[in-house]
Amino acid sequence: MAKRKKNKGGLAAALICLFMAAATLLRGGRIDLPTVSDALGEVSDAVSDLSQTPAEPVDGLFEMIALDVGQGDSFLLRTQEQTVLIDTGEAEYADTVVGALKEYGVEQLDLVIATHGDVDHIGGMDNVIDAFEIDTFIMAFMPEGFEPTTKSYLSVLQALDKNNIAVTEAAPGASYPLGDAVVEILGPVREFEERNNMSVVCRVSFGNRRFLFMGDAEKEEEASLLETGTDLAADVIKIGHHGSR
Repeated sequence: MAKRKKNKGGLAAALICLFMAAATLLRGGRIDLPTVSDALGEVSDAVSDLSQTPAEPVDGLFEMIALDVGQGDSFLLRTQEQTVLIDTGEAEYADTVVGALKEYGVEQLDLVIATHGDVDHIGGMDNVIDAFEIDTFIMAFMPEGFEPTTKSYLSVLQALDKNNIAVTEAAPGASYPLGDAVVEILGPVREFEERNNMSVVCRVSFGNRRFLFMGDAEKEEEASLLETGTDLAADVIKIGHHGSR
C-alpha cells in the first residue's frame, strides 16, 4: 500500500535557507531577492510534498477531506474500508467533485448524505449518482407541500430513479459504520417549512474524536437539537449555513 511520504529533510533545509536570508537582511547585509524567492519556493515544494495524500488511506486512519466547491459544501470521509460523501456543491463543480473522488481512488460510495435541497449542496449530486455505485443514500424529506421544485433537486431524484437507488430518510439516532468510525444522524428532529432548517445534521466519531456537520441549519434547527438534549460535543464543527447569522 502507498504510504504518505515524509520529506522532513527537504523542509528543514528550505527553512534554514530562508532563516539565513532573513538574518542577513536584519543585520543590514545585502541579499539577492532571487535567493529569498528560491528559498520560499523550496518551502512551498516541501510543504506540498508533506501534504500529498495517498490514493489509498493508511490503515487505522480516518480522513476528512474538504473538496473545493466555492461557497458550497462537499466533504469526502474515508477509512481504509469505506467512504462517505456529504454534499457536492453547485452544478458547475460536478466535474471537480467526480474527478477528485476518482483521484482519491474512490470506486464506490458506501454512504452519501444530501444535507438538503439547495443548489450549493446538491447541484452536482446527479453527476455523482451517475458516476459511482452508491450503497446508502440519505436525505431528509420536506413536509408535504414544501418539497423543492428546483431543477437541481429534480435532477437528483431522476438520477436516483434511473440508477435504482432508494432514498433512506434521515432518522435521528440512526448510525452507520465507517470502518473504525461511525456516522450518527442527529437531525432534523422535527419538521420545518424552510429547507435550511431541514438539513441533515450528522456527527462522525473516530476513537475519541468527533466531527459535527451542520449542513445549512439555522437557529431554529439548532434550538430544536438543544431542546432534545442531544449530545452535540465535537472536536471539529462545520458551521451551519456557512456561518450566516
